[in-house]
Amino acid sequence: MSSSAVSAVGTFMKSPLVSWAKTFQDEEKKILEYRCLCDGLYIYNMWLEIDPHPPYHGISTSTDDLATRIRNLISFFIT
Repeated sequence: MSSSAVSAVGTFMKSPLVSWAKTFQDEEKKILEYRCLCDGLYIYNMWLEIDPHPPYHGISTSTDDLATRIRNLISFFIT
């Protein structure tokens, strides 16, 4: 990753949005990593705590490839 990308990720991880997202973590997990936010599963679990019956259900728990991660994120924003 380039130094500007690392800097942008670091800035994002210190943002108020990420600070709020950390409030949804389990007590035992202390560090929220950028990669946890990139696949859509963490965001999906956050939204399940807010609304246990979301209008989208196409989330894949297997996020080994980029296409699956993109599909997970798209399912949140285009419903």
